[in-house]
Amino acid sequence: DGQLMYGMSKVLCEEFGNCSYDGEILKLFNVGQQEIKSGSNSCNKLKGVIGAIEDSLVVVLIQDVLSKAVELETMSDVTLLGAARASTLAVIPIVAKGDASAAETLFSLMVPRSIDYLKANVANSVFEAMRVGVDQMYGVDCEDIGALPVYGSLCMQHATASSTFAFGRYINMTNVYGQSLISRDVRAIRMATDYDEARAVYEHSQNSRVKASLPTLESMSIDASTAMKEDPTFNIFLYALSDEKLIDKSNPVEVYADTVVKDSFEVPDVDLAAEASVALNMWMFIIHKLHESIRVCKLDKDKNDDGFFPIDEAIAYWIGADQNEGEDDGDLMYAITERMAKIFGQKSGEANVNSNIIDLMNEAKKFFRLKCSSNIEPLRVIIYKIISQMTVPLIQNLIYSMYQEDQNHIELYAFAVVPLVMGCSNSTYHYLKENLIDYDFEQSKRDAIILKLQSVYDCLGVSCQDIGSYRTASVRKCGQRVGPDDIAGYPIEADLYEHSKIDLDVYQIGILLKMGAYDAAMDYYMYGRNSKYFGNDDTELYRTLDWFASDDRSQTPQYQAFVDYFGGDANYAKSLVESVLDREGRFRNISSDHVTELITIILTNVVMYMHSLHEMYKSKESCGDGDSDALEMWDMAASYLIGSMEGPRSGGSSDGQFLYNLNKLRCEEFDICTRPENDMIGFLLKGRDVVSGGDCKKLDETIDSIARLLQILLIQNTLHYSAILETEPSKRNRAAGYASALSILPLIEQANTTSAETIEATMLTNLNGDVDRDIAHVTFQAFASAITQIRDIECNDVGSLREYGGVCTNVNPSEGTSLSNGLYITSTNVGERAKIALDIRDIEQALLGGDVEMSRMIYKNGLNANKFDEKGKFIGEKWSLSGYSTSASEEMIQDSNFNIFKYALKDETGLFYDRSVDLYANTYVQRLFDKSETSAIAPEAAIVLNLWMYIVHKLYDTVSDCKKNMKITNDSINLTPNSAKGLRDNDGGVFALDEAVSYWIGDSQQTGEGNQGHLLYALTERIGEYFGQGKGSTGQAVVNTKILRLFNEAKNEIVLADACTVKSDTDLRLRRIADKITRQMTIPLVQSLIHNMVINDKERVKLYAISFVPLIAGCSPSTFIYLKQKLILGEYIVAEFDEIMERLQPVYGCLGFSCQEIGDYKTGTGSLCSAEPKLRPMAGYVPSSDVKEIAKIDLDILQINILMQMEAYDAVKDIYNFGKNAVINEEPLSLHHLATSSYREIVPQFKVFKAFFEENDYADSLIIKILNQQFPFNSASSQQRTALVVNTLQYMVMYMYALREIYDAVNDCEAGDATRNSDGLVSWDKAAAFLIGSIEGIISGGSRWVEDGQLLFGLAKQQCFRFGTCAKSGNANLNVELIELLYAGKGELESMNCDALKKTSEEIVPLLMIPLIQGTLRSAMVNEDLTYFTASKDLASGYIYSHSILPLIKAVDTTAASVIKKNMDFQFTVTPVSDGAFAIFKAFEQAIPKIGVNCRDVGRIDSMGVCPGDASSASGFGNYAWIVTLVSVSISHLVAFKC
Repeated sequence: DGQLMYGMSKVLCEEFGNCSYDGEILKLFNVGQQEIKSGSNSCNKLKGVIGAIEDSLVVVLIQDVLSKAVELETMSDVTLLGAARASTLAVIPIVAKGDASAAETLFSLMVPRSIDYLKANVANSVFEAMRVGVDQMYGVDCEDIGALPVYGSLCMQHATASSTFAFGRYINMTNVYGQSLISRDVRAIRMATDYDEARAVYEHSQNSRVKASLPTLESMSIDASTAMKEDPTFNIFLYALSDEKLIDKSNPVEVYADTVVKDSFEVPDVDLAAEASVALNMWMFIIHKLHESIRVCKLDKDKNDDGFFPIDEAIAYWIGADQNEGEDDGDLMYAITERMAKIFGQKSGEANVNSNIIDLMNEAKKFFRLKCSSNIEPLRVIIYKIISQMTVPLIQNLIYSMYQEDQNHIELYAFAVVPLVMGCSNSTYHYLKENLIDYDFEQSKRDAIILKLQSVYDCLGVSCQDIGSYRTASVRKCGQRVGPDDIAGYPIEADLYEHSKIDLDVYQIGILLKMGAYDAAMDYYMYGRNSKYFGNDDTELYRTLDWFASDDRSQTPQYQAFVDYFGGDANYAKSLVESVLDREGRFRNISSDHVTELITIILTNVVMYMHSLHEMYKSKESCGDGDSDALEMWDMAASYLIGSMEGPRSGGSSDGQFLYNLNKLRCEEFDICTRPENDMIGFLLKGRDVVSGGDCKKLDETIDSIARLLQILLIQNTLHYSAILETEPSKRNRAAGYASALSILPLIEQANTTSAETIEATMLTNLNGDVDRDIAHVTFQAFASAITQIRDIECNDVGSLREYGGVCTNVNPSEGTSLSNGLYITSTNVGERAKIALDIRDIEQALLGGDVEMSRMIYKNGLNANKFDEKGKFIGEKWSLSGYSTSASEEMIQDSNFNIFKYALKDETGLFYDRSVDLYANTYVQRLFDKSETSAIAPEAAIVLNLWMYIVHKLYDTVSDCKKNMKITNDSINLTPNSAKGLRDNDGGVFALDEAVSYWIGDSQQTGEGNQGHLLYALTERIGEYFGQGKGSTGQAVVNTKILRLFNEAKNEIVLADACTVKSDTDLRLRRIADKITRQMTIPLVQSLIHNMVINDKERVKLYAISFVPLIAGCSPSTFIYLKQKLILGEYIVAEFDEIMERLQPVYGCLGFSCQEIGDYKTGTGSLCSAEPKLRPMAGYVPSSDVKEIAKIDLDILQINILMQMEAYDAVKDIYNFGKNAVINEEPLSLHHLATSSYREIVPQFKVFKAFFEENDYADSLIIKILNQQFPFNSASSQQRTALVVNTLQYMVMYMYALREIYDAVNDCEAGDATRNSDGLVSWDKAAAFLIGSIEGIISGGSRWVEDGQLLFGLAKQQCFRFGTCAKSGNANLNVELIELLYAGKGELESMNCDALKKTSEEIVPLLMIPLIQGTLRSAMVNEDLTYFTASKDLASGYIYSHSILPLIKAVDTTAASVIKKNMDFQFTVTPVSDGAFAIFKAFEQAIPKIGVNCRDVGRIDSMGVCPGDASSASGFGNYAWIVTLVSVSISHLVAFKC
């Protein structure tokens, strides 16, 4: 009953057999309704629905006309004719829009004047007319109409050259209407009601013509690897994407477009998928058709193998069916382009890009009417212009998506655009990939990304005008080249810039070869791609590398050498390239890996090298003739050396392809970048100025400089690959080495045929054969020989390659060096090391000129001092002042002095100025460079910090090398020597000693001159003048005289016949000399501090404080803390000078020198100091004999404590075994000696200790186990190991040896001999020294800083605060009594009152037990709160305290001893003090009366004592008031105390 269109459609669909199609109209109305209800902001889908409905209605109108035509043929009726007329008039406007002639035919047939004019066979005629018209009809497919019996359907295969595209503006040569129908698949994807339906259309198409023979949207991508294997654009995409994790690894990169589209289906977003299929699949397929047109043209055809004209296909795929002119109502790239044009500022008319593409397509088509094969070059230019224009809407979409912050579309168009950028700039590609593909887009980076994108517009062939400006926001304006511009800082005119773009050809050829697209690469070589120019008929063409390889270069002097080398071939470069690409001649067996490297290096190093020189010599010739083209020729030469890819900025970029970029790489590698003769841009600018100024005579010099630079570069490149080939003989490296050698061999043969033959033998061997294992050495030597015969090139000009050196003659390692005109002659060659002095000179000169960065660079990298290997071969590296510090953490890890510095300078976080304390010297020097007001003293700091410590390191390396040569094993401790750094193995330390002296004196030093030298010798000369220590009888400072005498002593020790052998003790004597030199080396540092304090130079005060005050940490903890606060952490106050000097002077003795050696400051300003008395008091006790050197044994313990904390265990072993600070009879006194001496046998208690520990050398064995981490100390923490070792030394070793000296004094007295009695006085004083030590100082009671005391005297002071046994003075009561007893014993010895002496001795012995008992008790209280496996050092201290007294307890009370041992043992698997501290107190209460100790002398701690009734059931500390008392008393004494 229906009377409207729907009803009519139901009737007609029955006739035409397509009711399934007809039912789609209701579905479309439903979709439209849903879209409206959804409130979507995008109307694109609704527009599509409406268009589809319109198409469906047109189908019904056409069916109605056809149906009525059939009726008219069987029955002529006026009424029927009227209906036929009405139906025809309804459809004619639609037919006319597609094909006007078809409409006119239809009108004449179906709208006659009357029934009489109705033609016979009208139905057949109408079907024929409609078959033509429907193919061009908007939105209608012949399949949609259906078919009538007898008459059939409207579908037919027709093809006429008169068919048109582009709205009549392009007449196609072949029928590509079917191709255009792909647009309906895109629309169908958008219109699909579910994603499976959309994906099915994508994969299989719904268009019968596409199904029959043409590609689907999917196949455009999945068949690309075969169809597009020689397409340059496709291969650049693959190269960009192949090595990145951008594409699903389950799919090959060749189907990247298909992968992205299918990912879009998964989002799911059919609109995105449809757009991706156009922007990726179809865009690349259109590019493929354009590339195919070039290939078809080369074959002189006008159709491809499928019978189509490729450009017809390209325009069909660009525009598609159902597209209105200038509208965005279509579905393919034409419509996308229209949409973007409006967004980017084109207000009306067809998008300029679309107009340009249509015009260019027509222009390209014209060439097919000519002989293509002979005229392919202009076509290539047109095709690549089309490709460039096709890129514009992709870029616009990417920018638009960034402004919209639409991540999905950003990623889509990034995949469409960014891979193209790989063909322009590797660095820009990776920047864009990282910010647009690898990671989500960040809006804050948008402008920077757009700027990066704009930087490659020129390479992509688009302009800022092509892109336009985004209409709703300001896109940063980009400038096109319209005038002078720069390449790597070299100014060049815009019209010459195109010359520089030939580097893009080389770069892109490399990409194509890597991808195996050899035909495409050959096309680029033969016909060019990027560097455009206008031919004689104003036709735009590309410059070609083929032309560069074959152009006449005969006026270039170097040219003939190449012609001769290549057998007289004037076109040797062209022949080389073609032989490689065609794999002929010497290259017939090469692989694809070989080809890439061979071609790219030959093009750069052979072709462009010679042509650059060619243009320079042409410029010179023209300049001389007054030709105005001379400047243009010079600029062209610069273009061919630099290339466009360097970019405009000075220094260029990392993308460069030509010799300028190669020079940047090799000069860095060969360490010659800073040399003026390596400044390529500088020479080019100089030549430009010369040509511009017309002073052509000077041009020869400039060209010679550039030619020389290039020749050196080619040598370096060959050396580079010879070195690489030793470790990485890959095919690509072999090919690169081969091509590099070819580029320089003609010039080498000209100079030295023997060298050329050697290089040929090493570098031009079979590209697939074995590589000589010594290839680098042989090649370097060959070049060394050749360079001697090359004019104007010296071996040093080439520089040196790290680990391989240069081409200069090697040094003789065994040849001595004369320092300071014979002041000191070394045994080995250390001349280069001495040249570090020249670095100081050059740094100072750079700073005087205001060039801080240059001075910093010299400091960091070195400049003058070359490194040679053990054979004397230059290894391509420099000694640097920075390196003496930065290598310290590895080289000096076990050095005693270095570790004391680290300990002293680190802050609470373990750092020094927020950097690793290992690098303290470098850190401080760099800080000085950072500030303009302090940079001037940076070189001074490098001398006194970096170099001073490195010299000390080398002194002890001498000892280590000597020991290494001896190959001994110490029975008590396995000594691990510092790693030898000498030039030769097992030289006994000769070389290390020579190194040390070379660094002290340095190059260019004049004897006794402070201003004619640069290192510590010169500094010592200068500062000595201020202290009356200037030139003495030797013509130099006293300190320098002493140091050089000591160096000679050391040298004499080493050169003795049995030196450093098992039978000698050379290493011990060398150690003593090293100690003495180090002490003398400290004197100029102390003098410099005093001088700068006097003149109030605050920065230098801090510098010189850092240079030696850390050593004081190993002399006196309290003095160090005071000086660190005043001079390093704080700012020096000149008013405190006298106070600082009062604290500094007492530690001179510990540092190893006297007041006299420092001297008096010239003005006498508060610097006078008195020499120590010969009989130096110890904490108020004045000895009868000189034992001050023996008393320094406590310094060994203090320094071992520091080194244990720094885990410098080798240094600990050295001090323990050999001693460092204490001297007896002019020989070092070691703690190891005291721990193992048989003299202890006279001590009654020693027998008890032997019995308890079951060995004589119990303390030594204990130390060995601790250091070697043997049971039970294998799991001890670093803190525990420190406490164990240090406490063992303090309270076992020193306790027993002090008793030994006391009993020895008694024995000497009882001998009744005056001489023996005199010895007894010495022994008595030695006992005092071993109980008190040197650090306590000379005043009564010793140091007010409890941490200073290292021996039992100091322990007593620490414990008296805890146990309430301190005298009013703050000293321990027992210490007061001890001093009284020491004086009593001294008097009794002097009067030979031996009985009284014996009684005094018996009174001292129990006193010495008291601090050990107190230490044990206190540790028990602390440790009872610990758990098993504790890392606390208190567990370790408690163990040593208890075991220092346990043997005596066990001798009188085994029960008490058992309780104490059980609870105080060093063990991890049980809870410490498991019976509680109370049990320990009770055990001592029970035992100490039996060992002669008065319980009241022990005192009480936290209400607990050891007298009967003292101990309570309380355990633990209860409160920590004693800690507060101890700390507050210590601090108050420190603040109040003045030395």
